[in-house]
Amino acid sequence: MVNNILMNPVAYPHWRVEDGQVFKKIFTGTSPEATWVRLVPQEKRKEVLEECRCSSFRPFWILQDI
Repeated sequence: MVNNILMNPVAYPHWRVEDGQVFKKIFTGTSPEATWVRLVPQEKRKEVLEECRCSSFRPFWILQDI
C-alpha cells in the first residue's frame, strides 16, 4: 500500500505517507473538516489491541453506555 500511495498519489487522494507511516483522511459526521488518522501497521495491530485492553482507555461510545 505504501508503494502504491507514493508512486501514484493522484489515485489515493485520501491517503498520505510520512516517515514511513500511512495516514488516511476521514470525515466525521460532527465536522465538515477532514481529520488525518495514522493507521496501525498490520504487524502491530495485535500489540496495540492488547495494550488498549490493559489500559484505562475506553472509547467514547463505551463511556456513553456506562
